[in-house]
Amino acid sequence: MTKQLSFPSNYRFYDYKEADINPFDVAHLAQLVNVVAENDVVLMLNTFNQCLSQDVRQLTTGDFKYLIYYQWFNTFGGTLSVEWVSKYGNNNISMVGIDDFSVQQPSITDEEFAEYSEFTVPRTLELMIVDDSISAELRWLYDKSQYYKGATLYDKVMACSNSGVNGLTRLNDFIKMTDHGIDRSLKVKDSKFEYSGYLAKLVEQRDRLSFACHSTDKFDLFEEFSNKLYEVEQWINGINVRINGAKLEVAPMYLIDLPEVEEIEVNIDISTFID
Repeated sequence: MTKQLSFPSNYRFYDYKEADINPFDVAHLAQLVNVVAENDVVLMLNTFNQCLSQDVRQLTTGDFKYLIYYQWFNTFGGTLSVEWVSKYGNNNISMVGIDDFSVQQPSITDEEFAEYSEFTVPRTLELMIVDDSISAELRWLYDKSQYYKGATLYDKVMACSNSGVNGLTRLNDFIKMTDHGIDRSLKVKDSKFEYSGYLAKLVEQRDRLSFACHSTDKFDLFEEFSNKLYEVEQWINGINVRINGAKLEVAPMYLIDLPEVEEIEVNIDISTFID
């Protein structure tokens, strides 16, 4: 089923304003097996091109990363099962849909974009140009140079080198204003959280720390270690606050809301399609 895409860039950097996509079929997934096995970027882009109404090689890298996520859900439908372990030690499974991810849109205005005329927004085609085995120095230079206008990679590198430090400062501003893409992090809460179990663990932790502090003669300790001991005592006080919060099972202003909101990162790449 053909669907219309809404890219994070809002089509700001293209000469078209819409793109349609079809889900992968079995033949496409088979091609992705080769993509992963051979680390073949060209085949990867060609596979996406078979399903997209626009040239995937001309997408910005931010839009292409979003496309990978979107296409997984477009192909397999429904939700992705994400396993994660909470800060409380509980195993959780979250069912994630494409709408659960937030996207960042470019903040640059048309007027500002015109003021930074020496720069361009990198395209997915750039992924095909540079070998991953290059040195860190050349990788840094290339990462900067890809934002400069130029017919060839050499032209871009020379434009970057000739712009000087002031040029790099302008570039950093341009990157911030044009940055866009999908946010891979999600905010979640522990669905297995139990106040009683959490309270018991806190009490046990507090008692162990308190015993260690009280069984140590502070006057015989070096100053540095004494400071560490003071930090532990402050930690104990913090635990007591959380214990009180767990006992009340409410969240007054001076207590934390339990379970606390956590952040997990959901990574969808080409290998995810064939797992």
